[in-house]
Amino acid sequence: MGTAKKRVRAEYSANGVPRCVLSVEESAYFLNLSRSKTFMLISSGEIPSFKCGRRRGIRIEDLEAFAANNTKRENLR
Repeated sequence: MGTAKKRVRAEYSANGVPRCVLSVEESAYFLNLSRSKTFMLISSGEIPSFKCGRRRGIRIEDLEAFAANNTKRENLR
């Protein structure tokens, strides 16, 4: 991945189906947080996630709900 931030992939997958799950890196970018802070929020249960093999997925609606409930930066410290 390097030092550049990974951008959230297209809203739709290649076959035209809407995407509803993001990776941890994409979720961090979506929330404007670091990858490690995003992992901390996942481990504490503040952001629900699931594992599929070695990959961890986070539903976009869970990220939107988290963002709506934590609109002030002070809530994330």
